[in-house]
Amino acid sequence: MPGFASSCGGVRTITANIADWQEKEVLAFHVEHVISRQHGGADAADNLALACHHCNLHKGPNLAGLESQTGQLTRLFHPRLDKWEEHFVERESEVIGLTAIACATVRC
Repeated sequence: MPGFASSCGGVRTITANIADWQEKEVLAFHVEHVISRQHGGADAADNLALACHHCNLHKGPNLAGLESQTGQLTRLFHPRLDKWEEHFVERESEVIGLTAIACATVRC
């Protein structure tokens, strides 16, 4: 499941089964633009990713966020360029950020 969650932009509890999500969520997943159209992102497949509606609406068109520990403007996790396991770990169904990029993404 962590590989799937890599496109998710916010802190969410991940369930062990995608079918659980689809039963609990009216719109389980959005197809989101990694780089929004407003910032020049294309509608091409390599710029699209699945995200839960909570994360997609939270991310909006943002490309960066404030890293909570330093307050520095830091780019967000990019699901096509970054490796999930280098930035996040899943503990007890919660996504934990390990790097500044992860903490800007999930607000550590």
